[in-house]
Amino acid sequence: VELQASCLQDTSVKDKIELLKSASRSLLLHCIEIRKQASLLPEDLKSISDIPPLAATSEFQTCSQYTPSRTLNIPVHEIGANLEIIELHTYTGAWNANTVYGQDIRELEALKCVKLQTLEELDVTLDKVRELLVKCGNMGIELRSNVYAWDLGGLKSTIRSLKSLDALLPYSKVDFLLIELSNPANWVPVIQSLPATVKKLDLDRMNIDVSGLCELSRLTGLEWIGLSGVELTNPADWVQVIQSLPATVRKINLFSTNIDASGIRELSRLTYLEEIILYGIDLRNRSGWVSVIQSLPAMVRKINLTSTNIGVSGLRKLPRLTHLEEIKLCGIDLGNRSSWNFVMRVLPATVKKLDLSYTNIDTSELCKLSRLVGLEEIKLMGVSLTNPDDWVLVLQFLPVTVRKISLDWTNIDDTGLRELSRLSSLEEMDANN
Repeated sequence: VELQASCLQDTSVKDKIELLKSASRSLLLHCIEIRKQASLLPEDLKSISDIPPLAATSEFQTCSQYTPSRTLNIPVHEIGANLEIIELHTYTGAWNANTVYGQDIRELEALKCVKLQTLEELDVTLDKVRELLVKCGNMGIELRSNVYAWDLGGLKSTIRSLKSLDALLPYSKVDFLLIELSNPANWVPVIQSLPATVKKLDLDRMNIDVSGLCELSRLTGLEWIGLSGVELTNPADWVQVIQSLPATVRKINLFSTNIDASGIRELSRLTYLEEIILYGIDLRNRSGWVSVIQSLPAMVRKINLTSTNIGVSGLRKLPRLTHLEEIKLCGIDLGNRSSWNFVMRVLPATVKKLDLSYTNIDTSELCKLSRLVGLEEIKLMGVSLTNPDDWVLVLQFLPVTVRKISLDWTNIDDTGLRELSRLSSLEEMDANN
């Protein structure tokens, strides 16, 4: 349930809460979200505790917007004794530590995690987190702060504050989506200041250079690294960068980077790697994909090759990934439609999710999906068969294990759609346009 209030609405939050009360006999409330706007006052929330189903509430969210002069003062002890998660969003710095982080929280014995999201200065936020940690002991804290910082001094101060919490905070994610440094070389001291406990690091679209990226070797517990859109001055330097990554990395996002084949081949040393995103990678030599796929760790379960220039020879090497469960081939153009025949014959039988959207695959090749006896999800958006009547045949060959199918923007007709009735496990279908 989401409650909103603003001066433009003709009913107050109190009126809406009364409506909830009247419907409480048929309403099972698991999550309530309150967006605090111009006319919503803290006292408006107190009557929430009178809604009977909230005894089973598992999550409570607040969002404070456009109210810099007000304080977000939530009477958490009145919301529900069985709360497991409280999520607090503020874009104004309007947190009241005495109430939200005070004795009230300790009365919620079922509380497992407090999630905080803010756009205010992170140093200020962390002072409040310290207070919360002192009052709440070892309860889990998840902090996501989108910090605007364009100068090295301010950013180093922020990261230094994070490091001071290293011993207290079960900190796992640092998100740099909104950080930009004027000098790429300044990333070196920034990465050096990160807590060694960081497991997830997002550097998407950052102007970080090779020297900064090589400092990632310090993060000995790193499991997830996002490098989408990062372009190095010399693409050959990606070899050094990948060599510097901790062996613990399980997922890497290289979407739209300028990494070359030699850099991707270095992923072979990441023996725990489970998911690789190579979306949009365009190798200068298309034949280089053969050695790239051959070099990938055998434990890889998910691979995203959307809009790459991989060819048949590269795709035919996928069977060596014996644990592969998800393949995304969206937008791949093999030229001749019949080329898909060679690919579909060798796809690993372990595949559960397959995306062939916006490819030029045709009927005979799609009928080979029957090989994938454990297939659960198939995306065929934008696929146009030479003969629209052939969709009947294609759907007849789909494994009955399919739970989700996407047929948006295809040339399937009602006769083809009726064949979906044989998919006894089908739970979700998209067939827009």
